[in-house]
Amino acid sequence: MKPNVLQAGGELKGQPASTLTAEQAIQRTGLRNVILAGRLEINEESLAAMPSAERVICKWSLHKNMPEGHAELRIEGCSERLLAAKRLALNDRRVEGFLVDDFSTGTMKAGINSQHLAAFQYLNATTRPPLPLLGTIYTMSLEQPGLADLLRYFDQLVVPLWHAPEIDSLPQRLDRCAELSGNKPILVCLYFYDFGNSALIPRAMMQQHLDVVERLLRARRITGVVFCGSCMLDLGWESTECLFKWIERVGDDRIES
Repeated sequence: MKPNVLQAGGELKGQPASTLTAEQAIQRTGLRNVILAGRLEINEESLAAMPSAERVICKWSLHKNMPEGHAELRIEGCSERLLAAKRLALNDRRVEGFLVDDFSTGTMKAGINSQHLAAFQYLNATTRPPLPLLGTIYTMSLEQPGLADLLRYFDQLVVPLWHAPEIDSLPQRLDRCAELSGNKPILVCLYFYDFGNSALIPRAMMQQHLDVVERLLRARRITGVVFCGSCMLDLGWESTECLFKWIERVGDDRIES
């Protein structure tokens, strides 16, 4: 993410400012698989600013949240970003996917349908190089009518835990995602802040999050974990300090076949 982007945008209103860059976050954690997010544009400048990244997924949304509280489709803008990611991928093999963010919330609220997604995937398939298409699916929106039909257009799902105290139910919610999507691969997204309740995540709860996803990883029920986001890693929170210790403990472990 851009430094301090969530603080400046109001998502972390009242929380300390951050100065950490994406490259500094990579160096601090040792994590070299990156989602290009947090209002970083999909261009050469953004990639050049994180030279230590080894694998990159670009991210944009098919909608825009409006000040009046509703969401509007922005398919053309997202298509332009998909093409930008493809141009990057032609010269930079680190770029290996495109994530449609907030799909099951804002994009579905804005009225996306299968015709829109079929056209988006047609653009992906007919413009070199084709990129795996990922979609962000929130656990609180799994029972929306029509969701299962739309999931067929994605190659992989990113499933965030928006309400931190619901960690115990995450495995069951992932089962539901698998049922809806036909067992598409899943990346779990963990936050360092409880956005659903606008609260800090205490150390014990963050450790519980990490314990749950570690079991899921070792059981090969998920393909990986996304940690969101870099503009919180230098704030000294219990949740981020817990992550650093977890990485020290398991960072070199291999997932057995």
